[in-house]
Amino acid sequence: MTKEVFDFLVLGSGMGGLSIAALLANSGKSVCVIEGYKAPGGYASNLQAGPYSFTHGPKYLFGCFPDGPVGKFLKKVDLDKKVKFNSLNKNCFDVISLPTGKFKVPF
Repeated sequence: MTKEVFDFLVLGSGMGGLSIAALLANSGKSVCVIEGYKAPGGYASNLQAGPYSFTHGPKYLFGCFPDGPVGKFLKKVDLDKKVKFNSLNKNCFDVISLPTGKFKVPF
């Protein structure tokens, strides 16, 4: 049977909603997260349009390294061993892939 009573209800599964839900659950509270979109992530998720993928909002989160703010948060909610950090491309800020080729965005 599905639980019908929770200590907390979180509306939205963006970064803020998932962060507070993780903190509450890690402290022993029962939490229900409700999301109106088909996938979690809020503005940190992607939108698919045919073969193309677009970001809704932030593409990179700075401070994402084990001793940085994001790493410390993940450690606080016991998720630091389950998340792998990826380094940005050292040669450019981003690479945009188009049907005609790739374009490197310089720093």
